[in-house]
Amino acid sequence: MAQDGNAGRDLIQVGRDYVRHININIASGNWLVVAISLIPPILAFSLLGIGVQWTVNVIQPASVNLSEPADPDKVAQRVQKLLETKKCRKCDLRGADLSDRDLSGADLRNTDLSRASLRKTSLKDAKLSGANLEKANFSDAELFNADLSDANLYEASFYKVEMSYSNLSGANLRQSRFIAANLSHANLAKVDLRSAKLQYTSLKNVDLSNSDLSNIYLNMSLGATLDGANLSNVDLRGLSGITTEELRKVEGINLCNTILPDNTTSKQGC
Repeated sequence: MAQDGNAGRDLIQVGRDYVRHININIASGNWLVVAISLIPPILAFSLLGIGVQWTVNVIQPASVNLSEPADPDKVAQRVQKLLETKKCRKCDLRGADLSDRDLSGADLRNTDLSRASLRKTSLKDAKLSGANLEKANFSDAELFNADLSDANLYEASFYKVEMSYSNLSGANLRQSRFIAANLSHANLAKVDLRSAKLQYTSLKNVDLSNSDLSNIYLNMSLGATLDGANLSNVDLRGLSGITTEELRKVEGINLCNTILPDNTTSKQGC
């Protein structure tokens, strides 16, 4: 350890002497000596920069530039393959029109379907875990028993969607919109529902435990229900559309360790 400390101090002293040498020659107007003295550090920094760039290029593999639009011809080919085989894992299907198709049981795990149109599409029992479905349109689609765990559903639209018994655990549902959807018996544990809107949607026996429901809007009119829902370990202080009193009266609801809109902590269902 002592040798390491001495070596460090020696390097510092060498650096100081080097700077002093340059300053003396600048003051004396010996510009040629200054130029020659600066060549070694310039070369060292240049080689360091090349090395860093090489390291980045080696470590970071080539990937699809998701900022660019998908090639329509290639997307069309992949869609045709999907329709024939019902398999397209890790595919680039950005912006694809899959409306009114039968994709029941399809394997679309980790596929990019951002901005895709899935209107009136049957995705019953489909595998969509880890898929990117940002801003996808699911109007009138069927997602009964579909696996959407850990999927990105940011700003996705669910209008009159059948999603009972589906698995959305760990999914990103920020700013998504559910209107007249059926989420009964669905698994939404540990999901991110911040700023989402759920209007006239059935949440009967849904599991929302340990989820982030910050600033969500929940309209329970027109037949919508929370009967039997699990809202344990959830912070509901930013919830709008339903009051603490209304929540407490919901039949079979689990509010164990839940922070209610009135800032009280519930033990109901513990």
